[in-house]
Amino acid sequence: MEDSLSYGTALKRGLAQAIEDIHPTGSFAAGGALPDALPPGLHVDGVGSISMPLSDEQIQLLIANAHQERPGLSSTPCDKIFELRVAQLEFCDPEWQAHLLQLAKTVATKLGVDKPIRLKLEKMIIYEEGATTAPRIE
Repeated sequence: MEDSLSYGTALKRGLAQAIEDIHPTGSFAAGGALPDALPPGLHVDGVGSISMPLSDEQIQLLIANAHQERPGLSSTPCDKIFELRVAQLEFCDPEWQAHLLQLAKTVATKLGVDKPIRLKLEKMIIYEEGATTAPRIE
């Protein structure tokens, strides 16, 4: 019993020290406006080519081709949050590759990461006006 108690105490102290030794150079989150207009060539199955800025008609078409989002572990869909799966999206213009590489560099800099990072598109989420959801971790 005493060994496991001292092991637990040592583990807690070791974790506390490891956390204290972390000296991040950036933030845990980053945000901001994109510096340039998005490249053309975003195609969504069932909708077609997407123009920017989005028109109300395109927004309704996107929603019609999406399914309702189930935030976190909830089995109940949110009535104002819609999700398009990555398989429904296609980036046709070669400029997207350069745009995403620049976006990755910008995000890494804002987060204080000095090594290359990789972006991975998993889905497109559409929030209608008034949509709310509880915070979640993915």
